[in-house]
This record gives sequence, structure tokens and C-alpha cells, in this order.
Amino acid sequence: MSSQQQRPSFQLRASRLDAAVSSNSPGRHLSALSAEYDRQVRPFIDLVDSLRNSGVDQDLNLPSIAVIGDQSTGKSSVLEAISGVHLPRGQGMMTRCALELRMKREETSQWRALLRTQSFKKRQLQTQSDGHHMTKPEDVEKAVLTAQDKLVGNKRAISQKERIVLEVTSPDVPDLTLIDLPGIIMNPASDQPSDIVEQVDQLIESYVSRQETIILCVIPCHQDIASNKALSVARQHDETGKRTLGVLTRADLTEPGAEGNLVDLIQNRGESHIKLGYTIVKCRSQQDTINGVTLQQALQKEQSFFDSNKVFSKLPNSCKGIPSLAQTLTKQLVAHIRSCLPALIESTSRELGLTKQKLSQIGKPVPDDKQTYLINLLYEYSRQLRAATEGGIGVRTTSVAISCNRDGTLLDALKSHSVQLFSKAREAFEELETEMEMLMPNDKDLPKIETLLHKLRGAKLVGFEDYPIFAELAREKVSSLETLSMNCFENVTDLVQNAFREIADKQFRRFERLRLCVVEQVDELFEKSKEEGRQILSTMMEAEKIIYSSDKTFKDCLKKIPDSEEIKQQMKLKAIDYDSQISGNSSPRSSSPQSDQDGGFQLFTAAQIELNDDKPLRPTRGGLEMLRKLKAYFQIVQSRLGDSVPMVIMHNLFKEFTKEVDAKLVSHILSSVGEGNTGFKDSVRPTAMLLQEEEELTIKRENLQQKAKRLQEGERKLKSFSSARHLDIN
Repeated sequence: MSSQQQRPSFQLRASRLDAAVSSNSPGRHLSALSAEYDRQVRPFIDLVDSLRNSGVDQDLNLPSIAVIGDQSTGKSSVLEAISGVHLPRGQGMMTRCALELRMKREETSQWRALLRTQSFKKRQLQTQSDGHHMTKPEDVEKAVLTAQDKLVGNKRAISQKERIVLEVTSPDVPDLTLIDLPGIIMNPASDQPSDIVEQVDQLIESYVSRQETIILCVIPCHQDIASNKALSVARQHDETGKRTLGVLTRADLTEPGAEGNLVDLIQNRGESHIKLGYTIVKCRSQQDTINGVTLQQALQKEQSFFDSNKVFSKLPNSCKGIPSLAQTLTKQLVAHIRSCLPALIESTSRELGLTKQKLSQIGKPVPDDKQTYLINLLYEYSRQLRAATEGGIGVRTTSVAISCNRDGTLLDALKSHSVQLFSKAREAFEELETEMEMLMPNDKDLPKIETLLHKLRGAKLVGFEDYPIFAELAREKVSSLETLSMNCFENVTDLVQNAFREIADKQFRRFERLRLCVVEQVDELFEKSKEEGRQILSTMMEAEKIIYSSDKTFKDCLKKIPDSEEIKQQMKLKAIDYDSQISGNSSPRSSSPQSDQDGGFQLFTAAQIELNDDKPLRPTRGGLEMLRKLKAYFQIVQSRLGDSVPMVIMHNLFKEFTKEVDAKLVSHILSSVGEGNTGFKDSVRPTAMLLQEEEELTIKRENLQQKAKRLQEGERKLKSFSSARHLDIN
């Protein structure tokens, strides 16, 4: 037989508890809870209370019951009746911060209570260590008022961050935890803050909006239930009503004839937003308190009232009276805790993992051996910078190694953890090649070639081209290539500078002084490498203005360029009727090109080729041949620069720069924290100063460490509890 078959279901256990409760004889108002009830109920509530004691409720929403109601609707009276303690009562706002009321039933113990306050300090909820111990229920009211004054200060204000925790242990209380919230108000009193309504609404919303919270909505019988503000708040945050429970107070003030409507509501006849049902009660009134009516006497009066009322007496006992309400609340809370356990365990593990990840990203505190730690940081920075300039997948900008993402995509992992400097530089080099290609001599250069040939022809016969003209045109092209090359150099310079600063930002993000110190030093080393690279590139470009190529290289390249006859054949396809352009007649007379006495083809309009006398020139065989040779030489220069420019850039901005960083960075930083001041502009920087974290980061680490400790403890308790009770949490 499976373990699940051996264990009775929770519903079956609950039915046994009901039988145990109903079979007990009257006595103390909640002493009917049986040993079976203790065994099944108490551990669940103790578990959640222990999680709260560990502070887990700062990080996760724990199952709870939040008590809400309009101001002065008997909310405190209900809590007072359930817990047996005297809580602040009266007109106006008596509850000014959240009050967590933890009740623990112990048959053999004397009544005792412990009141502690919790407040946020350094973004952490700090619990009062000693607290206020009490042995009399009547002492609670004064202790709560004193604690509220201490936490809130202004007696007419509320606090959204502080809370009071009241632990009551007694044989007369149920095993139950309730959170009492300030009463809802419609308008501020004259001596209250102008935004008090919004403050109260925000505090209530922070609890009731959680799916883990059961909403106990307190509604007076003698008021219009449909327009009750607390019920409206419950509807807003629990649209289905599946986690809302209603308690109808002041049953004795119900208007004659209205009892039937209340009975219909309680017995779920007709429409009702509240799915967990209603319980009707009659608590001790303010006048009863003045007259000295005890809580025990008030319970007896309540029972007598319901027994004697012709309408309410017909209601099942489970729907009326404080004892029934306490039992209902306990059963609902335990069932709610049990249903929330699987998600709570999962949320705890997930949140713990995220917290550990954040701690890993922040890094551990600086060890005592600060100099060794500093050296390792600097060496790691140098390694990352070198890896970025060498390419590949070895560069890491976080303390975690590169690994594939969950979906197995290495590319995404690289984007997340590496500075892709080398690949970005390659993109710049490819862009340079593309821009060079666009400067290749073409037909558009023919007008200038023909113009120069015509102007500098002198006494030479037609068809004899001139080498100086070729050299001048080649130098112009080289000058254009020089501009592109220097632009590429500057672009890669920016990439490298951004990369080493980005790596520094991540490597030294914890230490702002060290980061500034490293960036200052690396900037100086980079400026040196950059200037040397610029000089080399400038010299190389000056050398390119010497028109030279080996005969073999030039001839081999020239063979690949179509000769003038082939060019002419290609150009026939785009020939234009020259005479029609000259005469202004835009209609071509023929699709065949016109030849002149030099054997050239007329392809250009007057606007394309002009001399000072406005006489247009025609392309010649000599011009076409010079264009062919210019193309051949340009390809040679382009090929040289396409390799040499990137090589110069990589040599100076990558290799020499990272070599300088490897050789000098550590020694310069260390010399700056020793005797004297070598390599830095300002005063000596002690190691401790360089490794001093921002206070914000230190606080963040401490908070995360405390959070991780809380969650680890919570995870341990949850898993131990589930394992011990053989709960199915899947």
C-alpha cells in the first residue's frame, strides 16, 4: 500500500477534528481542541511563525490572516475576544501599525505574553531582542500603546514599515496567528496628516494584495453591508472571494426585521462575494468594558444572546459565536498554509538561488592580505584586456566563467560576459576595405584624365600618354586612401578605449578609487601606444605617395584589367548620341556610338567634360589606357593597405598596448601605495583606500548575506517539515 493510501487525506483529518471539537463538553471557551487537533494543527502554525521569526517574511509572502475593517466597527473587540487580551479600544484610530498577534495554546502553562517591536534599519527588518514580558492580560493594552508611541511617534499618524509582534501563550487561546491592521477611514481628522487615508490604504493593500493572505473582513450588522468599505477593499484584491472570510459584529444592534437578511447571507442564500463564508458574533461592547464585564462573562453573554434570539438561534453553531469563529479561522489558516507549501518551498529555493547569484556578482569582502588581493585584481584586469584584443572566447568580464545559456546558445553567453573587441575591430577593417573599393578608378574619372591629357599635351602627338599625369592621379587616390585609413585608426582607437574602460568598470566596480586609478594609468599607456601607431601609419601613407610597384606585380595586375578595346566594347552599351547633347536635341538619332578621328567614343555630355572655352572633350584611347593602368595600380595599393593598416593598428593598439599594461600597470599601482608616488598625478594612495568599497555596496552585500542566511534557514525548515509529515509537495 502506498504512503498516500496509508495516510488519511487532509479533508478526512479535518472532519475528525470537527468531530473532536463538537463532541467536547463546555468549559474553557476553546479547551475543546483535542489532542488530535493539537497534532494536526499546531505544527503548521508553528512552522509559519518560525519562518517569521527567522525573518523569511521579509523576502517571501507567508500564509497569514489579515484583519481589516472600517474604523470603529468592532475589529479590536473580535481580536480581544479570540485572544483573551485587552487591546487598545476607543473612538478614532487605535491601531496605528500592523499588530501580529500570535496565539499558542498550552494546556499546562500559565498565561504569559511577549511583546516585541520590529522596524527597518539599513533596509533590514530588525526585531527587538529582549521585548516586554507580561503575565497579566490586562497589561497588554498599555504595552501596545507604549510600543506604538515609540514606533510611530505622532499619536495621530501611522507607520507602514514598523510592526508589533505580540505572542500570547495560554490554555484558553486557539493556535492561530492574525495580523491586525489600522481601521479604514474615509476622511482625515483635523489633527491627522493630510495623507492619512492614503497611508492606511497602502498599508492594508500591502497585506491583502498577497495571494498568500486570507482576508478577515469585519462588518457591523447594523450598517449597510453592500456599501462597506472593507468589503470593497476585499473585492478589489480578491475578485473571486476565495480567500475572503467575513465576520459580522454587533449582532445585538441588528435592526428588527433585518435578521432574516443576515441569516440568508450567512447561509449563502443569494449572491455573496465571500466564498469562505460568514460568522456572526457579539463581542464585549465599550460599555461592557466600563461596567467591568470580563471576557469570559462576555462569551457567556454572547451564547445566551444567540440562544434566546428567535432568528439567530436557528443558525448552525459553526456560523455563530467567538469560539466557532476561532475554530473556523484556525482550520482555514492551516488549510491555506498546507495548500501554499509547495509554492512556498519552490519560491524559497528560487529566491535563495537568485540571492547567491547576486552575492557572487558583488564578490566577497576584501581579505586581510590586501596587497595580494590587489595584485590579483590587476593581473586579472590585464588578462581580460589581453583576451579582448586577441579574440576568441576567453575573455570574461565577471567572476563567473562563460558557459552556455539554458537553451544552449553560446552566442548569448558570449554577449553577456565578454567584450567583443577583436570582432568589432574586424568589422572596422572590413568597412575600410569596402570604402577603399568605392574609390576604385572608374569611368567617372575619365573626364579628369582627358582634361589633364589635353592641357598637358604640349607638342606630343595624340595617343602618347604622360607618366607624370599618371603619378599625379595615383597620388590623389592615395591621399583619399590615407583619409580612410586614418579614420579607421581613430575608430578602432575608440573601440579599444571603450573596451578597457568597460573592463575596468566591471572588474573594479566595487572599488571606485582603484577604478579611477587604473583608468588614469591605462589612459597614459594607451595614449603612448596610440601616438606611436599614428606616426607609423602616417609614415606608411607618406611612403605610399611614392608611386612604386615591382614590374612583375604591376604587369600581373594589369593583365587582369580589360584593355582599351574591351573597355570600348563594354562602353558601347551605355553610349550617348553626343551630337544630340551638343545641339540640345534630347532625342537620340542612333543607338550606335559616334567615333572621332582618334578612335575614341563620345560618351560624355558637355556638362561632364569642359575646358575653359566651354568646348567639350571626347574620350580617347590614351585616356582609356591610363584609366586601365590607374585601376591596376590602385588594386595594388588597396591590397597593400588592406593588410598593412589593420596590422599597424593591431600591433600598436592591441599587442604593444597590452604588453605595456602587463609590464607596467601592476608595478605603477603598487608604487603608488608604497613610499613615494610613481606614475600618478595625485598623492599617495594607500592600499586600503584603493580597496575601499562604496558604503552602498557594503550594505548591499550585508543585506544579501543576511537574506541568504534567512532563506537557507527557511528552506531547511520547510523541507524538514514536509519530509517529517510526508507531505506531497509536488
